[in-house]
Amino acid sequence: MKVLTSTTIFFAFWFLLTRQFSLEYVVIGLMVSLLGSYFYGYTFNYSHKFLEIKRYLLAIYYLLFLLKECALACIKVGLIILKPKVILLPGVVKLKTKLQSNLTRVILANSITLTPGTLTVHLKGEDLYIHKLHLETMNKEELRESILGKFERILIEVFE
Repeated sequence: MKVLTSTTIFFAFWFLLTRQFSLEYVVIGLMVSLLGSYFYGYTFNYSHKFLEIKRYLLAIYYLLFLLKECALACIKVGLIILKPKVILLPGVVKLKTKLQSNLTRVILANSITLTPGTLTVHLKGEDLYIHKLHLETMNKEELRESILGKFERILIEVFE
């Protein structure tokens, strides 16, 4: 069942990338999907939650939310750059995430890195080391909520 499910997911992804439905592409896509299933199929969490449509809708919502956050961060960074006298307090902060699986932690780290003005420097277990262009506060809980909180809430619903 795991092989069939992961092969189907990989093949659907292959089809979305190639958008070709000729015999050659279907055969190559199935071969690549089977190989991907063999090597990486064990990383998927196959539970009843995997089939819930709500999770897929939340994943789409997360992507839209990430795009919105990136756009807002671009505007903030642009305004900082355009100021005549820029007073910044850059820094690296160590924040602990509530996410349990490694996959969701990596997605969180990449989401933070994609957002202008922040960069995930290191991910070690539950700890994220994040460089922020301007630290508005030195309170760790406020920083945690402003950087991680908004992403974590949705990722918990989608993946955990």
